[in-house]
This record gives sequence, C-alpha cells and structure tokens, in this order.
Amino acid sequence: MKTFAHDQALPRLPLASPESLCNAVPALAAPLLDEATLSATLDVLSDFVRQDGDAEKLHNALAAHRGSLPANSSWLRPFWDDSYLAWREPLPLNMNYCFHLDREHWGGGVEHFIMRIARTAALLGKNALEAERNRSGYQAMDQARSAFYSRIPGLGADELMAVPLLAPVHITVLCQGFFFLLPLYGSSGEALSAGSLAQCLNSVRDEAARLAGRGTQVSWTGAMTTAPREQAAALRATLKRSQVNRLTLTALEQSLLVLCLDSAAASNGHFAQKLLAGDAKNRWFDKSLQVIATEEGRFGINLEHAGCDAGIWAWLLEKAAALGDEQCAPENKPLPYRRLDWELDETVTTELTDLAENFQQQNDAIELAQEVFCEFSREALKGMRTSPDAFLQVCFQLAQFEVFGELRSSYESVSMRGYAQGRTECARGSTQAALTLAEALRRNEQPSTLYELYRKAERAHLGRLVSCQRGQAVERYVYGLQNMFRQKGKALGITSEPAFFSDPGWLKIKHDSLSTSGMAVDGVLAFAFAPVVEDGFGIGYVPGKNQTVVTVTSFHVSGMKARDFAKAFGSAAQRIAGLLRTTKG
Repeated sequence: MKTFAHDQALPRLPLASPESLCNAVPALAAPLLDEATLSATLDVLSDFVRQDGDAEKLHNALAAHRGSLPANSSWLRPFWDDSYLAWREPLPLNMNYCFHLDREHWGGGVEHFIMRIARTAALLGKNALEAERNRSGYQAMDQARSAFYSRIPGLGADELMAVPLLAPVHITVLCQGFFFLLPLYGSSGEALSAGSLAQCLNSVRDEAARLAGRGTQVSWTGAMTTAPREQAAALRATLKRSQVNRLTLTALEQSLLVLCLDSAAASNGHFAQKLLAGDAKNRWFDKSLQVIATEEGRFGINLEHAGCDAGIWAWLLEKAAALGDEQCAPENKPLPYRRLDWELDETVTTELTDLAENFQQQNDAIELAQEVFCEFSREALKGMRTSPDAFLQVCFQLAQFEVFGELRSSYESVSMRGYAQGRTECARGSTQAALTLAEALRRNEQPSTLYELYRKAERAHLGRLVSCQRGQAVERYVYGLQNMFRQKGKALGITSEPAFFSDPGWLKIKHDSLSTSGMAVDGVLAFAFAPVVEDGFGIGYVPGKNQTVVTVTSFHVSGMKARDFAKAFGSAAQRIAGLLRTTKG
C-alpha cells in the first residue's frame, strides 16, 4: 500500500461554524455589493445565524453527519460525489478541462507520452508510486484510485467504472470517426516500444484515410458523450441491444485511455480549441483520459472531472515524466490492431448526427484567447519578491475592473488534499484591497502609493488561500448546510428553505464571473476550460519556469470578449511588474 500508506494518518477536514459565516461574508461581499444590497444581505445572514436559528440546527446536523463517518473520511465527500454524478447536463465544456503538453518534455512525440502513462498506471495498480508530499506534508491520494475510469451514463445519476491498470492493457484510437482497439503489450507480456507504437499509429491514420476514401460510413457514436446525461443513458441502452455494440462498448470502456488522432492545428490557440472540445465524431468524453494528437505533432489531454481533480493528474504527469525513455522496452514489431464496429439503425444515426451538429454550435459559441508572457515566468516573478499566484490573481482583478468598471466575483480552486479525502475549496480573489488598488491605478496615484496598495492586495489574497487551506473558508460549509436542509430539514423543524441560501447578495458572491485555476507543472504548456457562467470567463494559467501562459474563454452570446480580458490582463501585469521592479518597499 505504498501509494496510499499515509492516507490513514491525515487530519479530517474541519467544519466551519455559523460564527465563521458572520466573520467571512461581510469581507466577501464588500467589494461586490452596493450599500443597500450589502445591508440587506447582512440582515438576512443575521437572522440565519441567530441563536437557536436555522444555521445552528443545520450545523448540528452536519456535525452529527461528520461524526458518523470513519475517521479517515471527509464530511464533504459524499455530497461532492453525488453532485458530480447526478449532473444531468452535457459533460464537455461543463465538466472537462484540458492540458497542452510540451512534446520535447515528453521525448518528442505522443507515443512516448502514452507508453510512460501506461507504465505509470501499472505502477499505480501495484500501489508502487510514492505518495505526493509537499511543504505541508503528505497529500491525500484516494483520488488516484479513480484516475483511470469510464463514466457510465445512467438514469438519475452516472457511475464511474474503473479500468484495469495492470498489463496487458489496451487503448482505443479514434481517427476520422473510426474506432480501433490497440493493445500496448504483446502476447508474451512484453511492452510495446514507443517506436513500435508510432508505427501502429501511422498505420491507423493510413487505414482511416482509406476507409474515408472508400466512403465507409462513419459511426458518429462519440457524439453520444456530448449529450445530456439522461439522453446519453438512453442511447447507450439502445446501443447495447446489439451484440456487436456490446463488444465494442466493453472494449472502449475498459480501455486505459482514448487516443484521438486529429487533423493539423493552425496554431497553439487553435489546438487549445481542439483540446477543449473538437469534433464530436472523434471524441469520447466519458473517458477520464483522452489524449488528442494532431498530424504536425502537437498533443495534449482532455480530462473528465468527476473522479479526480487536476492535482492528481499533475502528480501522475510528474511520475510519468520521471520514468524517462531509458525505461522503454526495446524496439519490437508493431502489434496488431483491429477496427471496432458499430451497428446503428437510421433513427440512432440521425440522433447522433443531430448531437454532433449541436455540439459544434456550442463550440462555435466559445471564444478563446491565449497569451504567452515570457517576462512573467515563475522565476521572474519570484525575482520581483512576489508570490506568482497572488501576482496573477491580483492582475486578474485589475483586468476585470478595466473591462467591467467594477469587481465581480472570482473563483480560484484551492487544493485541500492535506486533509483526508480532500478535494478543493474556493478562494475568492475579489478583495477590498484589490478594488482599492484598481481604483488607485485608474486615478494614476503615485508609484509608492500603488506599490503599497499592491502589497496589501497580495497579502489579502494570500490570506484567503491560507483560510482555505486551514479549512476555514465558508462556501463548502454552506453547501453542507444546504445538503442537511434537503435531507433533514423537516425533521429539524425547518419547513421552508432558509432565506440566506437564495439571498441575492450571497448568490452574487457565488456567481463565478471569473473562474480561475492554475497549474505549475513542468511539461504542461497551457491549461484551459470553459466559463462556468454565461456572462463570465474561464481562466486557466500556467506559471512556468520560462513563461506564463494564460488561456481565457468566454461565450459570444453574453457579449463577453476573452481577447479584451486577456489584453487588459497583460496591461495590468505590465504595470504592476513595473512597480515591483522600480519601487522600493
């Protein structure tokens, strides 16, 4: 149990309190609400947390729920899992996220990446990987158990089906809408070499081109995984009536990963759009790990979110990169692959093609902007004596002030894996200190004043992160109280939903106009995901050793402009960096 040996000793996720709500909500609300709304929200909060009131009853129920669970578990985890698996809207753009990988870091091609991931998965299957440890100590590894899976659509809720990790394993390759099964090990158990895998992939591309050239019918079956989950479940049930389809689904769902071979990308930004969504006939979004590779050599991964968070994949990528090519098996003959067949009637084919067209419309509705900032690399920012994450997050606030003329609520994902079964907490970057700095920049105040205001904004942001990491942030706590109301409200004598849960001020705090997440992992060039609200931005950022890449997404329909925000961020970052370089604190 090497990988999971330290999980038993991790502390339990703390439980906040009604009093912590009284302390946290005014600070969260102040930069976002006008005086009248703020006053009304605080009145509703005061009523909610009054002695012997609804908050106290729900808190006691939540504390009892926590006490009923094993010592090495999290009170949040059951609610968290249910919320993901009960999600009924489509997965892509709502759940999935993607990384653009650096081919040179991975030995020069996608075949090296796949073989290293396969060997890493085998080590994980043997519990032979060293648990992750950072400055705060060992991190919870339980999510690693569900890193490789297929998400099976169901009526009412989905389920996660773990895939085999020990050799022999296989992958499914998609090319031009055709499906192929490709084993990664020979009949005697020898691993396929990266060179042999590259030959196999070239053969697959050639066969897909021949099939397309002969007019062979494309299945469009991948579009099923872009459907609302109830529709996807019904489609899967229909497909399983055929023995041919059952065999294909079994092979596909038990694959270690799905590899999607795509046409060329014109630029890194174009490739980011392929990674985020792509062509529905050449994707399978119900797989935890999709690898997307283009003809010219770019590749990256698209990840389903229910089973584990990006932090586990960061750890797995680091383990895979550390294997190195010296551990690859020697060159051997390419293994036989075979095409996976589908039996589809006209009704199902029409439904799938309609889904594919609808998915393309969703893709077209997203604007993506990607900016590379060499001057704001991780090391350069440290050289300015500032926290790279705080610098970037404060500049996101300055950018939205430039775009909107105000601050709107901002979400930053914070890992909570220092606790048993920990996943993430939410840090809010829209602080009063950031608003004060933005207003002072607009007034063009003296550099020394702006410098001090930046340092205050930096400290405020870091304080929010510390609050999360100590288990004292309140949003997941309120989510727990809401679950207690849904499960036990009547038994507790709470006959109607507490007004605080739907208070306009509280909802504005939770409205993720900026949804942000950072990934500082060698070998990851860029990180992207869609906005989580119609009138917001999705912001993935990678503060790397030599550059920082910021990828911004928005929906055209809302009038939001990802490019405008990216430009405003660049201007704000340049100005703050200038202060840090020239002003003495």
